[in-house]
Amino acid sequence: MNDKAIFASLIIIFSLLSGGCTINKKQNKHAFHSINIYQSKDELVNLSYHKLGSISGSSCQLIQQDRPVTINDARNDLRARASRSQGNAVLLNHCDIMSSSLGCYRLAICEGTLLQVNINAF
Repeated sequence: MNDKAIFASLIIIFSLLSGGCTINKKQNKHAFHSINIYQSKDELVNLSYHKLGSISGSSCQLIQQDRPVTINDARNDLRARASRSQGNAVLLNHCDIMSSSLGCYRLAICEGTLLQVNINAF
């Protein structure tokens, strides 16, 4: 097993262990849509923010006959995880689709930095 596969396996395990339950679906849907995903640091130049830590999202295609995973699925999972945290934005580091990762026929994964952006700074 190569380093990338081991890393992806650890992220899947962490993702499964850190998943939360949703009680108020309307509130969570609003929180989900209020998470901004920034593609580069350049988009943050005029914003006041602080980093809260690393965050990841993933989507697993268990067997070949399942619906194929997409980067969009992993980004949506990333956004959902961010909505359950103290952050309101994510600086996207990268997204990948990997084959034959621990327990998955294919795995889509996105990783980023969770941010708290002060929208009232300017």
